[in-house]
Amino acid sequence: MHKIDVNRNLPFKRKVFVRETKWIEPASLFLSVAKKPEVVWLDSGMNDAVHKWSYIMWEPELVLDGASEKFSVKKNGETIKSGDDPFDLLKNLLAETLAYVPAGAPPFSGGVAGFFGYGLLRNCEPSTIIRKNQKAREGDIWLGFYNGVIAFDHESCKTFLVLNLPEGAEPELAFAELERELQNAKDVKFAQVEPVGVLSSPQSNFTRQEYLRAVERVRSYIEDGDCYQVNISQKFSVSGDYDPVALYLKLRSINPAPFASYINTGPVQILSSSPERFILLKNGIAETRPVKGTRPRGKTGDDDNKLRHELLDSDKERAENVMIVDLMRNDLSKV
Repeated sequence: MHKIDVNRNLPFKRKVFVRETKWIEPASLFLSVAKKPEVVWLDSGMNDAVHKWSYIMWEPELVLDGASEKFSVKKNGETIKSGDDPFDLLKNLLAETLAYVPAGAPPFSGGVAGFFGYGLLRNCEPSTIIRKNQKAREGDIWLGFYNGVIAFDHESCKTFLVLNLPEGAEPELAFAELERELQNAKDVKFAQVEPVGVLSSPQSNFTRQEYLRAVERVRSYIEDGDCYQVNISQKFSVSGDYDPVALYLKLRSINPAPFASYINTGPVQILSSSPERFILLKNGIAETRPVKGTRPRGKTGDDDNKLRHELLDSDKERAENVMIVDLMRNDLSKV
């Protein structure tokens, strides 16, 4: 954990309203609203105290997106602000939409949801060289500002309607609109899900020899003291005619994850199945919980238990986790 100075002198421009309603399965609501513009589902497959919340939202009030040095904030598709620094745009957006949140509200009470791409590294570390052919087609950043969210507490099986509205706005009409969506979702059957479709075999952007050469280069960098660790990531591509909604539902059924997500930016859909929270900022305290080390699944429950204990007892895995925690501590100390 690391203490972060938070400016609490900024005036509130909005207010959060929360209303509890009848429980509904998040997947049913997702299926009902999946075709709406720019749907985001922050999806937890767990129900313990740390991982118990999921959120579904759609039709953002504002969108911040862009790549390289061209970033903009849009409202109803029209650009209202632009600039070459996405973090300046985001800082201003957050200041202009700062909301008063009542005690007991869900941890995410409307606001910004989306993704930061690896291309933003050039905005954080200008000396970093990013090859032109590595430009991501989804852009470097996409963030929607959502003024309506449906929150799910899996631990207590409670559903909450959450509104993030300008000061003075009346919430009743917006609450009624969210309730209608929940009513529509009750009629959705999982049998209505389209089949995933046929996918081609995954193709890596490395050949075997290229990958082995990359490993040897990394070993040299570590021996020379240039770095502690390098993540040699492979990009796998598949082609086919498939429905991203059905594909995500299949993914979460096979591999439920505590920090999964479905993000529809319009031209691009992101399907994520993450076991770890990168960072949490709460009451000025930044917390990170890196996860390192994997083992395959066994054929039986006994096999799984043996592999689990092997993972927990591994000196190598523990050393790597301690190293990553220390690297994260160092990064947080720069903030």
